[in-house]
Amino acid sequence: MVRARESYRYLASNVINTAAHARGWGVRKCPCNTESRWIMEPADKISGISVGAASCVNSIKITFEKDGTTRVTPRYGGSDGELSRITLMQDEYLTSVSGYVRHICSDLPCISQLMFGTNLGRTYGPYGGGGGTFFEVNVEHDDIKGFFGYATTEHLTVFGVYAMLP
Repeated sequence: MVRARESYRYLASNVINTAAHARGWGVRKCPCNTESRWIMEPADKISGISVGAASCVNSIKITFEKDGTTRVTPRYGGSDGELSRITLMQDEYLTSVSGYVRHICSDLPCISQLMFGTNLGRTYGPYGGGGGTFFEVNVEHDDIKGFFGYATTEHLTVFGVYAMLP
């Protein structure tokens, strides 16, 4: 069976894009950690999320379905923070992500809070202590297909989403 290639677009708040972009222009990274990019392949359905959080969002791990198989990402970020699990119902899907980003350790950003909204009007979160600049990504006519970002061994520093092109 030949499957048509699907097109996805990246969505992230201007604040998060600016934070990631500014680092590319010579803003120093935190001397206490190395930062690495993480990326989840676009899913047919996201079925669960585990978020580790304290004052910042320390980690995220996503359970998703792709081509009829359930898959689980590694735990991106650090191992600190209370781990909370979201399990979506069969007919429930993510339609929004919001939260806060703030700068710690010089100019290094951290995702200080995440909240997830669904097509059923449910809100999961907040996860993390908050503070900083608010961001929000809404997908009106489809569901969120995946996530990407950057992380240190302590917390998430950049967070974005995949959605289908209209």
